[in-house]
Amino acid sequence: MAAIENAKVVGLGHAYETAVKMYHQQHERWTQWTVFFLGSVLSIIVVWSQVREDVPFWAAALPAAVVSALGISAAENIRGQAYSWQIVVEETEAALQRACAGDERQVVTLPFARFQELLAEFDRLEDLKATLNIFSPVPYQSVTRLLVLIAGATASSLFGLATYSIVTQIWP
Repeated sequence: MAAIENAKVVGLGHAYETAVKMYHQQHERWTQWTVFFLGSVLSIIVVWSQVREDVPFWAAALPAAVVSALGISAAENIRGQAYSWQIVVEETEAALQRACAGDERQVVTLPFARFQELLAEFDRLEDLKATLNIFSPVPYQSVTRLLVLIAGATASSLFGLATYSIVTQIWP
């Protein structure tokens, strides 16, 4: 009986390590996404500044706005995955504690299967709405939500500037 309990603990320990690694991988993805997003937007604007006599501003602002909007989608996907792995880690920790205490009710969870369930349940639109509600404390409690806000502000500003540039070019 002790060998079975020991095997459960070892199996849960492996599941826990896997979940923690995947959770940390999501945080690395945030760094990569932030560098890509900011670098892409800035490079578009810098290239435009070098050819501004030949290219209207809206031709630079519109692609930069699209990159910003796509950045919001990427950020919400990363947020959903990080959230799902965080829950898997917490559930596995609880199962590991129960197994170490000899609790017979302990259920082995498969980390990737559980992750997929949680990811399917994650409502990206509701998360985005909570993030964009700047009058609540929610967006200011997380760096990742602040990055989504920055991408949203950038996309909105660039779409507005592109529209203004087009309108003033048509009707000077």
